[in-house]
Amino acid sequence: MDSSNWTEKVKHPFYQAGLCLAGAILIPILAKVLEIAGMAGIAERFPWMSAASFMLLFAIFNSISSLTTPDMRKYWGQSIYSFMALAAGAGLFALLLGAFYRRSRFLPLDLRGGHLRLPDISELDGHLA
Repeated sequence: MDSSNWTEKVKHPFYQAGLCLAGAILIPILAKVLEIAGMAGIAERFPWMSAASFMLLFAIFNSISSLTTPDMRKYWGQSIYSFMALAAGAGLFALLLGAFYRRSRFLPLDLRGGHLRLPDISELDGHLA
């Protein structure tokens, strides 16, 4: 693989967002596997923290990459769209995976046991406050 080709790809905002989205998906899945294996205890908010961390990582590397771009206006336009896609993808994944960790107040669904069960109104009392 040509190193100059690789560095040019990394400078593109959509490529950076794709790498960060992959990280925001793989790290919580790995953490869940470790939790199932009994090797670690993972907090319910871990998928959200992972998504936010990779969004921050995207912002840092994207800002650094923008310093070398010849067309700033085009680059920042692509960066904004990339960040919106990353935020939507990572947020949706964190929302869905958070339901597998425990019943989340962000998604009051029970996905354990291989089926989707909506909670009764009495079960939502603690979540509505």
